[in-house]
Amino acid sequence: MKNMTKAELLQLLNKYKKLSFHDSLTLVYNRRKLKQDLKEYVTNIKRYSFKYSIALIDIDKFKYINDSKGHKFGDKVLRLTARTIKKNVRVNDRVYRVGGDEFVIVFKYTKKENADKVILDRISNLLLERNISISFGLVELNQNTENTLELVDYYMYRNKNEKKQ
Repeated sequence: MKNMTKAELLQLLNKYKKLSFHDSLTLVYNRRKLKQDLKEYVTNIKRYSFKYSIALIDIDKFKYINDSKGHKFGDKVLRLTARTIKKNVRVNDRVYRVGGDEFVIVFKYTKKENADKVILDRISNLLLERNISISFGLVELNQNTENTLELVDYYMYRNKNEKKQ
């Protein structure tokens, strides 16, 4: 590192910065980036009255997929899910992998009633064509991010439980 040029050091720094905010398996943003972005979103809500909606997506029976088909197959399911989500949201929306099989979409500048449930249904249907079932919740972000995340989690689990009945 001693003999590196300033440009090489900047390139290395950018590489590590990208690694620190992206999930290496799915190449979408990670939980660390979501936490950082939520602070920015709340500031924008307070300052400009911007609206954001958040969807939480969970892959149904993912543990079964890993246990029955192996983790390598499970990784393929995660990558396919991330790609499908990314391809079906707007350019300015953000996708994050926040847990083993959980993804968050932040629909920027979008009220909940305008957040495109059609997009979530489309993602769900596209994944079902590949035998991957998902459950999701959708809420509008408020200034209390912990409350928002608990609420979207509640709606996602409600959706998951409705499928079991």
